[in-house]
Amino acid sequence: MKGCHSVYCIQFHLVFCVKHRRKVLTRQVSERLKELVTEIAAKSDIRIIGQKTDKDHIHILFASKPAVTLSKFINSLKSVTSRMISNQAEINSFRFLTLPLILMWAWIFLREVISAQCLRQEFPEVKKYLWKDKFWSPSYFLVSAGRITSDDVKKYVENQGRK
Repeated sequence: MKGCHSVYCIQFHLVFCVKHRRKVLTRQVSERLKELVTEIAAKSDIRIIGQKTDKDHIHILFASKPAVTLSKFINSLKSVTSRMISNQAEINSFRFLTLPLILMWAWIFLREVISAQCLRQEFPEVKKYLWKDKFWSPSYFLVSAGRITSDDVKKYVENQGRK
């Protein structure tokens, strides 16, 4: 990826789980979840490289710009997908976001209201497995997924100025 005065390749592997590891990510829910993740990421200038779900968690490989605040993006991603899937449309949960992000997520939410209504009809079985309507576990796993190892970078730095 390129910026005005930079070239970068920043990739991450993200994993988050359904609350209490409930096995609710059926094929249909998973497909819709992947669509939502792709749409939400695109609005934040994040490129999804790959996604895979199991019955109780999702793996997402993505590329990001250096300016993206990952914790805010991840929390927003989890909030929006949770609401779309379990149909909890409480806008006050966006209190941790900055004003531009609030406006962006509000726009996404309003754009997706019809989809949320469809999801309620499509996936009514999901809510009965949730505790207090919480879809995702509050924790997540995030690791950088570079193309070289730390040892390679260390050797490169150590060998600077040598022939």
